[in-house]
Amino acid sequence: MSMEKILEDLEKLKLSANETVGDIAFDRQLIESYAKAVFDTTFYHENYLTENLFKDESSEKDMKTIINLLNAVSTSCQAGVSNKSEVPNIPHWSVINVLGIDYAECISWRQGALLYAFCNIKLNSDPVWINNHQTDFLNYLNDGIKYLHTMLSLRKLMEAYELPPESKSKNEDIAETVIKLYSVDGQKPVFEDDDVYKFTESGVYSDSHLLAMMYCGEMCYWYCKYADEWDLIDSEEGFKMIRELKELGNKYLKIYIESVEQFFKNVGWNCERAKEIIVFL
Repeated sequence: MSMEKILEDLEKLKLSANETVGDIAFDRQLIESYAKAVFDTTFYHENYLTENLFKDESSEKDMKTIINLLNAVSTSCQAGVSNKSEVPNIPHWSVINVLGIDYAECISWRQGALLYAFCNIKLNSDPVWINNHQTDFLNYLNDGIKYLHTMLSLRKLMEAYELPPESKSKNEDIAETVIKLYSVDGQKPVFEDDDVYKFTESGVYSDSHLLAMMYCGEMCYWYCKYADEWDLIDSEEGFKMIRELKELGNKYLKIYIESVEQFFKNVGWNCERAKEIIVFL
């Protein structure tokens, strides 16, 4: 399916979701249907772009379109927010309110992971593009870092704000999910009594959260490394940003390394790359 056809079909769904009035439950069903359609169709195209190493002439444009489509889910959710009088300073608040935290995290995760894949592939297989698009490369890294950091911060931000009970995760559910997700070929990670609590306190609620920490840390490393090598930082604001990215990357890579070494080294996870790059942050 072409990106043009995807856009046409999703636009029809978005209009239907945005134009509904009256029964909030019904409105939310339509918005959820639209969100699932966006997730499903963009997932297919993300895989195509990645497997094809972003070689198509339209790949960069298609990547931006996918990111915008995922943002459109948040826009559509604004119509279904029951209480518009008080909107906290939490990214994707409307998505959390209408569809739940998992949808909100998914949006930022998919956006950040797509930008990570694009930057990683370009860096390792397309030196001509990198040489001709140094500023674009850094901008994509910066956007990807922001998306992944948002995904990793949402649950902590929620803890500081009183949310409906259905929006909150139960510790026992998280513990069961963590053990299930990190099991490989029947081998389960072994947790002591309070390990899951410590694990989730560090922000690792799923394998996607753990992978997001590695991706975010590596993108911080790339940004700092190449901004310096290409001599593109020439202001106090720029140097301040580098310091902040080093701090952020170091934080996430430390959590990633500690988590993998303590719990997941024997179930398919590896932290050698993280150890290699953290020394530069």
